[in-house]
Parts: sequence; structure tokens; C-alpha cells
Amino acid sequence: MNALSEIDQALLKRLKQKIEQCAGLAGVSDLNQKDFDFLLFYIQEKTGQALSLTTVKRIWRDEYQRLPHLSTLNMLARLADGKDWHTLKKELLESQAPEQTDGRMPPPVGSPVAASSNPPRRGNMKRVAAALLLLLLLGTCWYYVSAHQTGKVNAVQFSAVPTAGGRVPNSVVFSYDVTGIKADHFYIQQSWDPARKVEISAKNNTQTDIYYEPGYHYAKLLADEQVVKEIPVHIQYQDWYVRFRYPNSALVKVNEADLHTQGHLGLKTDYVTTRFRPLQEEFQLGYMWSRDFQWPADECQIQASVRFDSLHVPLCPVVSLLIKGDRDYAWITLGNVGCESNLGLKVGDTYVDGKTHDLSLLGMDAFCWQQIRVQLSQGRYRLSVNDRVVREGRYSNFLGDLKEIDFFFNGIGSLDEIHIEDQQHHSLLSQHF
Repeated sequence: MNALSEIDQALLKRLKQKIEQCAGLAGVSDLNQKDFDFLLFYIQEKTGQALSLTTVKRIWRDEYQRLPHLSTLNMLARLADGKDWHTLKKELLESQAPEQTDGRMPPPVGSPVAASSNPPRRGNMKRVAAALLLLLLLGTCWYYVSAHQTGKVNAVQFSAVPTAGGRVPNSVVFSYDVTGIKADHFYIQQSWDPARKVEISAKNNTQTDIYYEPGYHYAKLLADEQVVKEIPVHIQYQDWYVRFRYPNSALVKVNEADLHTQGHLGLKTDYVTTRFRPLQEEFQLGYMWSRDFQWPADECQIQASVRFDSLHVPLCPVVSLLIKGDRDYAWITLGNVGCESNLGLKVGDTYVDGKTHDLSLLGMDAFCWQQIRVQLSQGRYRLSVNDRVVREGRYSNFLGDLKEIDFFFNGIGSLDEIHIEDQQHHSLLSQHF
């Protein structure tokens, strides 16, 4: 890290504010764990690079005395303004410089220069400015070289092979070679979640790790905090995988014996009332189907009926549908009437945020069965609730082949009438409970 100046603090504050606004977190005065998890996910999705949760928290909470790593600063700068850190810093310095008709900075009041009627010669000023610029460039070059890793990053080998078929836990064998990459520590991170990270030896070429949750994950090979390479790891599952997730990354699987499967898919009442002990007040209940559907997500429709249970009621009940392809994903959030500000959607490169858009049509009676349908075709999306179109639009970044669908409730919720079809209404998945 480099020394921290007032201009550094001002620029970093501006970048954070812009990123918060783009991520839909503008106006949130105190980010909680869930906000940090989403911010981490958002930065990775937009930049293709990952930061550690510790780094993000330290930056956003101003818990630093020196500048973060230059690669981190460049990542945030390009995400917020499309330019590197030093370019933005130079622009900010120039914008704050006092304007003078002769191009010179005003001398301090009472200084010998100010009292003199003979200003310095322009030639001397130019030579001083040139010397200062040279020192700045030399310092910048030294810092850039020292802050970046050396080695043939593109030649790094990194692969993964699951060993347990369509089951979890599932041990995955990672093969890697970081020869030529200089770093103090190397890690393999299972997915977007920084809690699922294990340190590896640069002298070794094999590391095994256990996935306790199915899904289409992206494993990362890291040198210190920099992502060197990223590969997909698809942990498939033979049925619905139901689990609770908590802000601290804790995961609790719901056993098959505790699932209600007669009339709808949900949790048994006695499980919720007598055996369910939330680890924290905030949690997600997720239903996942992870398999290779062998069909493009961009040419299908997904339909399901959803309902919240009144046994455990959050302040604003919301349900999110995740459609994950091998190239990108869609994330659509609907919720109870009155909670529309917390709703939104992302389909490929298209973002719609309930804090800056009128999404009142996405509000619904969350405690009665609601039928939701998402249709994707030829770069267009259409979202319907109870056969009423509530949002539609275009997107350019296609999702790719369908690998996973999830339904997330921020309380206790149930599913029914689940259908996934292609555009010719050929069934990819159909379930009535």
C-alpha cells in the first residue's frame, strides 16, 4: 500500500459512491453483511475479477491508513468511471487547481514571491514543472511494477473434476500449475463466496476440496488477492436441493424427511414450528435444481407458483428467481405489495432497480399463491405475474446453456406447478406436487 493523501481519500469516496449507485445500494448508510455479499458479487460480475470480503469491508468502512493495492484501485476506478486510478486522480487534481490567466499557481499570501513585483521567469517554472512531472512518472512506474504480479498468467493450468456424480457432498479434484507466478500465497476459492477458500502450495499440482452445495460454480485460482484464472465447476444434483443460507456463509440443508411434497413443495409445519432454529434473524430459504438441461437459457420459459408462509414473516417478504447459464445469469426479485423499492431484475447486461424505477407492478400478495413466468427469446425477456405482463425488455449478453435455477425466499416459502419449456413447449422440467 502507498501513503494516503486527502486527494486519495476524496477519489476513493467518489468511486465508492458511484459503485453503490450502480449496484442499487445508494442511500444505504450502513451496509450489512448481506449488502457486502451482494457488493462482492456485483464487483466480480462486472469486472471479471474478485476481491476478498475483508478487502471490500476495509475499503468501504474506511479501515485503512494506506492506499489499497494499485490493481484493486484500478478495478474500482474502471468499474465506476471506465478509467484507471491515476487518470482519474490526475483529472481530480486538475479540476481542483485554481484557475489563473497566466497559467501559474498563486503564491501564498505574505510570501517573498507575493511581495515581489518581479515574478519568477517562465523558463525556470517550466523546468521545475518538468522535473516534478518526471519524478511523478518515475514514482508511478515504480509503484505500478511493484504492485503487479510477474509471470505468465495466461499460461497457468487450472482444471477441476467432480468425483461424486449427482450428489453432495462432492469432492472435486483441482489440478493447477502456478510455475512462474510470484506471490506470497496461493488459494483456490470454490465460488463467489470468499468463505469457501483454501490455501494451496505452489510446489504442488493437486488440491481436493469438498462442495457441500450443488450448483454451477466458478472456481478461482488466486495469487494473493488477484484472480489468476477462473473455471466452471458444475455440481449437479438429482432432485430439488433445499437449504438455508445465512449472511455469515453458513449453510444448513433441509433433509428430505422435513420436506412437504403433497400438494406443493415446502417445509413441513412441525419442522418450522418445533425443530427449525434459525442461526440468525436474517436468512434465505433456497430451492435449487442443478443439472445440464442441454438447452439454451435464452430460448425457454420458466413458470412456477410461489407463496410465503405466515409462520415466519420478514418485514418485506421477497422471492428471487435465479436463472444461471454457462455465460451469464438472470436474477429477478418480486415481493409483497409495499416493498417494491427493494425489488429489481437483472437479465444479462440489463439492470432495472426498484430504487430508481417504478416497479409497482412487481408487487403482489406474497401470502397467496402467485404464478410467475419468465420468457426469454431472441434477446428479449418478458416477466408475467398471474398471466399479466409486468415487465419486458431487451438484453445483449446472452445467458448461454441452462445449468441451474433457484428460488430464494427471505422467509419460509413454498413452490408448486413448476414448468420449464422451450419455445415449442417441449418440456425440460415439469412438476406438480
